[in-house]
Amino acid sequence: MSQLDDINSEIVHSAISTWSGFVYQGKVALYQTLKILNDVTAANNYSLQLDSLEDFAILHNQVIKSIHQVKAVKSTYYSRYESAFKDLVKKSVKYKCNDAFFHLAQYIHDKTVTDIEGAHPPMKICIYNTKTHCPLDEIDSFIEEQISIYYSINFNDTAWKLSPDYIKTSRQFLENIILTQVIKIHSIIHKSKKSENNAAFTEPISFIDFKNILDHDNLNESFNPDYYLYLTKADLNRYYQEYCMELDDDDITEDEKQKLANYIVEINDLNASELVQFIRNIMPNRSFKMDSISDYKDNNIQKNEFKRGFCKILHQLRLFDGNVKNDFVWVCAEKSRSFPTIICEGEDLKKDVCRDIITNIKNTDLEIPYAGHNLITSSINVDSLYLEINNIIDVEDKDPIIKKNYTRITAWGKVSLIKLADAKLKLNENNS
Repeated sequence: MSQLDDINSEIVHSAISTWSGFVYQGKVALYQTLKILNDVTAANNYSLQLDSLEDFAILHNQVIKSIHQVKAVKSTYYSRYESAFKDLVKKSVKYKCNDAFFHLAQYIHDKTVTDIEGAHPPMKICIYNTKTHCPLDEIDSFIEEQISIYYSINFNDTAWKLSPDYIKTSRQFLENIILTQVIKIHSIIHKSKKSENNAAFTEPISFIDFKNILDHDNLNESFNPDYYLYLTKADLNRYYQEYCMELDDDDITEDEKQKLANYIVEINDLNASELVQFIRNIMPNRSFKMDSISDYKDNNIQKNEFKRGFCKILHQLRLFDGNVKNDFVWVCAEKSRSFPTIICEGEDLKKDVCRDIITNIKNTDLEIPYAGHNLITSSINVDSLYLEINNIIDVEDKDPIIKKNYTRITAWGKVSLIKLADAKLKLNENNS
C-alpha cells in the first residue's frame, strides 16, 4: 500500500470546491466510516479524506486503507459507468491499494456484479446488505442501522440511545461533521491558504470526531437555532442533488451542472445570519422561523418548492450578475432587476400568492425588492402588487401595523411577478 508521504498532493486532482455530489457522497462516506468504527478495534487512528485520492478514501495514519468512488446518476446502463470503473482501477494501481470500492445509487441492469468486477479487478461493487446499489432515499436508513449497531455494542444499558428519534438525531450531527469540513476546505481555498488539491489532500476528518458525537451524553441538549439552520442547509443540499439526479443527461449540459454546483457551494459558504437572509429573500411569500423543531418543519423551505421553483430557475437562467451573499439578482438590458424565488404555484393561485407576499411584508422587515422590479416565479405573471396592496390597506386601514409600515408596504407596489418562461426571454439574451 502507498504511504501518503510518497504522494505529491499538488498533482492529486480535487474538485472539492465544486463537489456537486457531496450530499450523497458524504452520506456514503459516513456509512463506510461507521462500518469501520463497528468492525475495527483500532479505528481511532483512522481518518476520512474527502475528494482527493478519490471521492473519498479511508486512511490509517499515513497508509491508504481503501479508496471509494461514488456515482449518483440516473442511468442504469453499464456503458454510463464503464469509464468511471476504469478510472478507479487505474487509481488502485497508482496508489497500490487493492481495496477499491465503487458505490452505486442505481442498479445496473445490463451486466451482473460478477461480470463488472471480473472486467475491472481489483475493483469491488459495494454491497448494501444484499443490494448492489443504494438509492438516495435509502442511504439514511443504512447509516442509522450502523449507528444502532454502535450504540448496541457500546451503550447496551442506555435504552434511550436506541430510540429511532435519537438515532436520527445522531445521524444529523454526524453528517454535520462532513458538511462542516467541506465548508472549512472551501474557506481555506477561498482565502488562498492552500491550493484546492493540497487542501483536500491534507484536511481529512479524524474518526475520533465521529466517535465523540456517538459517545456524547445527550445530543438532544444541543438543539438550538444553529442546529436547525444546519438541518436547513443539509436539506437544501439534498433537494439540490435530488433535482440533479432526476434529470436525464439530455436535460442538462456540463456547463449547467457546473453552474448549479457553483451556486450550491456559495449557499454552503453562508454563515447563519446570511443563510437566514438568503432564505427570507427567496421565500417572500412565507415567514421563516428557526426557534424550534416545529418552526423547522412548518416555516421552512419545502422540498418540492425548492426543486421545482428555485433550482429550476437557477438551471434555466444564465449566470446572475451578483453573488449569493450580497446581491442574488439578474439585471436585464433596461436595468430592471429580477430576483429568484421558490414560488411554484400555478397561475390560478396568483391572487393567493400575492396576498401571502403582502401579509409577509406587513409582518416582517423583508427588504430585497426595494431596488428591484421582478420576482421570478415558476408560472405566475403579475404586473404589479399595487392593487392587491391597496385592497388589503382598504380593508385593514385601521390596523396600526398597516399605518406604521404604510410607506414600506406601498413601496412593494412597484414589484412585479414574472414567470420563468418570460424571464428566460428577458434575461437569457444577455447570456455569457
